[in-house]
Amino acid sequence: MGTRSLTMIGTKNDKAIVTMYRQYDGYPQGHGLDLAEYLAPFVVTNGIGAHAKLGLSANGVGCLSAQLVKHFKEAVGNIYLYPSNTRDIGEEYIYKVFVEEGNITIEVYEVGWEGDPDKAVFKGTPQHCIEWCKNQ
Repeated sequence: MGTRSLTMIGTKNDKAIVTMYRQYDGYPQGHGLDLAEYLAPFVVTNGIGAHAKLGLSANGVGCLSAQLVKHFKEAVGNIYLYPSNTRDIGEEYIYKVFVEEGNITIEVYEVGWEGDPDKAVFKGTPQHCIEWCKNQ
């Protein structure tokens, strides 16, 4: 049995563009750290400049979402896509990735017996999330 998680990517005012389900390793030291380390170097812009590079640059939240799914989907199984804002499918952690004015924020929610799915246990930048995940 794995530690299941959901990752939702969007903007604060809209529904998630993508909801990604991870079957196992969804805990902060696993998926949380993977997610934060992947997002930390990104520059999110509105338009594609001459210096844009795949894996380091994104032309808005839609472009970032597509790259994130591409990064995590490596084999059959483990990573699945669900309709926007899907909930209650056995997840123990929810990661919400927001892009506002080019800035990326990650919120982490613990779900289950001890966690409150409406109260974030972490909110901050990908770089701060890396440190938080390493100390869990």
